[in-house]
Amino acid sequence: MSRRSLLVRIGVPAAALAMFAGCSPSPATAIELDGARVSESTITRYADGCSKMLDAGGGAGQYTPGDIRRVVVSYVGEGMIADQLAREYGVTLSDSDMDQAKQALGNARGLLADNDCAQAVDGQLRLTALVLSAKGKNVQKDAASLAPVVNPRYGAWSPTDFAVAGTGSLSKLSTDR
Repeated sequence: MSRRSLLVRIGVPAAALAMFAGCSPSPATAIELDGARVSESTITRYADGCSKMLDAGGGAGQYTPGDIRRVVVSYVGEGMIADQLAREYGVTLSDSDMDQAKQALGNARGLLADNDCAQAVDGQLRLTALVLSAKGKNVQKDAASLAPVVNPRYGAWSPTDFAVAGTGSLSKLSTDR
């Protein structure tokens, strides 16, 4: 093998890895926003809890593990956004705000029965509570301006849906950016 051939074989993959390293969290990070990171192991714990609750509620087999993980990452991302906006607004969410947000969950309140799943769903609750309590603030517009960085295995953050969207594949890049 020639020296040039060896350099091409090593150099092209190394350049590709360097290019992706700057725009995505580490493989051990599921989602990140302004320095706050949530690990893959945390997402696994939350997703396992939500899977148990879905199974207990008669939803066994209706969702793939990947679907559940994407939803959990979305919930966590919503919470990260809510936390950042609450700090910017100088708002502290009250128990009453959180209770109102729980009522908005409807039938999905059953997910709160598992502590790990409840920790994930709490992200969505915090964003809902912020919308309900931050009078005079355009939470939706401000939230859309924040973009958590999502591990590409899940897809990409959709600022209009406040959720992970796309293919969730490293071999097929997400088109929802």
